[in-house]
Amino acid sequence: MGAMQAVVHDVRDALSIHFDGFSLERANEVAREVEIIPNPRSLPPSVIAREVPGGFAPQLTPPEIIRLADWATGQGWRINRFQLVDRRMSLLPEPEQSEVSSELVEAIRDGGSYRMQIALQDHYPGVFINGVQLILYPRITIDIRHRGVLFSNDPEELNTFLRAAWKALRLS
Repeated sequence: MGAMQAVVHDVRDALSIHFDGFSLERANEVAREVEIIPNPRSLPPSVIAREVPGGFAPQLTPPEIIRLADWATGQGWRINRFQLVDRRMSLLPEPEQSEVSSELVEAIRDGGSYRMQIALQDHYPGVFINGVQLILYPRITIDIRHRGVLFSNDPEELNTFLRAAWKALRLS
């Protein structure tokens, strides 16, 4: 899988991660590349910090993803983009995905999570947040999706980040 590692909690996540732009003929090959583990939603990060590629993220609601992104910007992280879906839970097509994500990143930067939620409700009523990509320059990237799918190129930093976020935000 290259430098990025992933832990997924069900096969649908594996397919949605790996089949953006790929044919479904690679299903068996992709299934061997990712590790599928049960989602221990009720356990704190200190309990589930174990030797797995990547790490664990609790299942997050869209408002929790917004709060997490807002908190992370105060900790020195930069929001690269939000992953957005429509009412059918399909990814928004490009360039709409990039445009809406950029506006939401700007809204959270200017006015925090409250302003971003207002912008999302007022300007994009049929759009929902499915994930966020955070960057700590120069080298660390964390990608969190609402179903607990998480990518990181630095698993140790990822666990540190999750423990701090869990404590600050009391994520479920």
